[in-house]
Amino acid sequence: MDSVIELVRIGNVARKLNLSVRRILQYEEEGLVMPHRKTDGGHRLFSEFEINQIRNIKDLIHERGLTVAGIKYLLKMSPCWEVFPCESKEKCQAFKMKAESHCWEIKQSGNGDCACMGDCDRCPVYLVSDYETKPLFKKSPSMVTDLPISN
Repeated sequence: MDSVIELVRIGNVARKLNLSVRRILQYEEEGLVMPHRKTDGGHRLFSEFEINQIRNIKDLIHERGLTVAGIKYLLKMSPCWEVFPCESKEKCQAFKMKAESHCWEIKQSGNGDCACMGDCDRCPVYLVSDYETKPLFKKSPSMVTDLPISN
């Protein structure tokens, strides 16, 4: 028997998470979240998976002090279970393999399955996969080595 996914309109998600609709739309514009589905009338509908991701993004910004760019960088550089709470990480092929790859990469390669509750194409880690990361710090000038060392 297939389980029925309950979908919630964006206004109800905003009220539930104490966010504005505009803020959720900004998260979507920034590529951090994608609605489960959009209706023909343009209404965004979110499943519990996306609602949890929005809640996690809100917490990273408001509780941890990260910026959107910081979240994108973190998602690009870290496995998802290090960024978001994950109850099924022990079932995840990427976690089991201690892989350098993200779970969605393993799933796409056909070498394993992803254990999370959502589709990879709506996961924030996947959504930022095209985000261009740059080194955090500029290269410092090389040290001068020919100076005498005084004792």
